[in-house]
Amino acid sequence: MWGWFGGGAAYGWAAWRRVVGVRVKEDTVSPTNLESPEVWAAQQFGAVELGDRRRTRRVVRVAAQMARHPSASLPAQAGTWAATKAGYRLLAEGDVSFEALQAQHLGQTRAEAGQRPQLLLIQDTSELDFTDRRTVDGLGPIGNGRGRGFLLHSTLAVAPAGVGTVLGLADQTLFFRRPAPTGETRRARQRRPRESEIWAQRVAAIGAPPPGKCWIHVTDRGADDFGFFAACAATGVEFVTRAYQDRRMAGGHTAGAAEDHLLVWARHLPAAGQTELEIRARPQRRPRRAVLHVACGAVMLFPPWLDREHSEPLRVWLVRVWEAATPTGEEPIEWLLLTSVPIPDLAMALEIARWYSLRWLVEEYHKCLKTGCAVETRQLEAPLRLAACTAVLAVVAVRLLQLKLAARAAPQSPALEAAPVDHVRVLAAYRGVRAEDWSLYQFWREVAKLGGFLARKGDGEPGWQTLWRGWHELDLMTIGANLARPKAKNCG
Repeated sequence: MWGWFGGGAAYGWAAWRRVVGVRVKEDTVSPTNLESPEVWAAQQFGAVELGDRRRTRRVVRVAAQMARHPSASLPAQAGTWAATKAGYRLLAEGDVSFEALQAQHLGQTRAEAGQRPQLLLIQDTSELDFTDRRTVDGLGPIGNGRGRGFLLHSTLAVAPAGVGTVLGLADQTLFFRRPAPTGETRRARQRRPRESEIWAQRVAAIGAPPPGKCWIHVTDRGADDFGFFAACAATGVEFVTRAYQDRRMAGGHTAGAAEDHLLVWARHLPAAGQTELEIRARPQRRPRRAVLHVACGAVMLFPPWLDREHSEPLRVWLVRVWEAATPTGEEPIEWLLLTSVPIPDLAMALEIARWYSLRWLVEEYHKCLKTGCAVETRQLEAPLRLAACTAVLAVVAVRLLQLKLAARAAPQSPALEAAPVDHVRVLAAYRGVRAEDWSLYQFWREVAKLGGFLARKGDGEPGWQTLWRGWHELDLMTIGANLARPKAKNCG
């Protein structure tokens, strides 16, 4: 019997103000991971257990090569035929698995997450398309079933203060979608594990936060499932999930309330206030600042009729965020968010909505992996090799995302205090200005210009690909400048 469901119920509101409240102070300076590729690779892979220390040393070299040229092919990254062959041999080793390669990075991220009073764990699944690899056996169906590839489920650890600080991957798993067996009966299909179970499985895999800390899983509609809600309760974590099912429900948390359906009930809630949201440019959507209405209320959700595993109602809160006046030609915004976090007032409802607005970070992460690291173009002819290559590139993609976000956390801080000093001084000398006069924001604009950003009045802010190309150019400039410096002579 579930009874009062959701970890948040164990806290009084006073405790929530201390742990999850809107005034929690945190370090808002983003980790940028802008060390040299060699130093960064040693930090992320230098202690992985691959059955032989020589393999560990090799994966550090491969990771550094990938970090220096993320979208290049493996031969272009390696630079020589001997290094390319060594990389291919490494990726073919049975001990060099997806899980083993990522163990150090995941452990470091979770250790850092445990130091934060409040943390968002943002989950999402993305398809990796290897349909053109006809000779590779063992891939599963994707998309409409005609494509072939992997499913990658990622969980980013994000400190929610300000614009969000990406600490790294708290969890990641690669899996295949199994095609339905020929002649499968309805009963057999009902007994087969559901793909939606991945959300609950990853909650259990990450586990509970340290005492006194609060972790909140933030998910899209795919996690609107009683199994996911149960896993959060059993693990002692909270959730913010976008509602998808038009579930049977009753308003409030008291027994005997009139039964209704969630979507209809939510859309009759009166607005309690307003907020604004910067809408990012997307396919078929122009960037704009949207004025959003916010409503909230306590909800008791009833389990599905055929759900024999969950019999007790689920007591949660709902936040509805919607755009009443949408520009012509634009799709209106509406979020219906279910959460285990108590919502006594508008301030907390706005905070829940803000947490969900940071979900775009995991979408941006998958974009970094697919486009910035070109993971789907890798010409490897075995699932084992593709998985191992993806494991390393997935950590490189974190570095790429952190690069884009570096200037958002503290744009007016001095560049010399927030970015590598050598890089700032080299670029300032190249532009003919004083490094001491640059803010972090100005420094990153100049980096983007090296990557092709024109900085015209209507260009907006540079994208992460432009930043990465610029950073690569600046990295080479800095190496050259350091080599050109006269070396100090030893006395005696």
